[in-house]
Amino acid sequence: MICMSSATTTVALAEIRAGLARKSLTQDQLATQLGLSRTGVYRRLRGEVAFSADELVHTAAFIGVALDTLFTAAAGPALAEGGDAA
Repeated sequence: MICMSSATTTVALAEIRAGLARKSLTQDQLATQLGLSRTGVYRRLRGEVAFSADELVHTAAFIGVALDTLFTAAAGPALAEGGDAA
């Protein structure tokens, strides 16, 4: 499991949901890709259950974004520009 702050998690989950929408992919399709139930994916996308590192890697590939995109979007412009996000 990857430990992220609440704000980071919220932004990363929003990016995953947006990626699914951009590709016209469903939660059912993501569930099949990850070997989870639809409920399992739903709970992860709501932040009730954390994505494992492996699930995040597979999800990023499935929606066609680099894994670091999820974390860069969540960290904000300071990290994206190479600055200190803290």
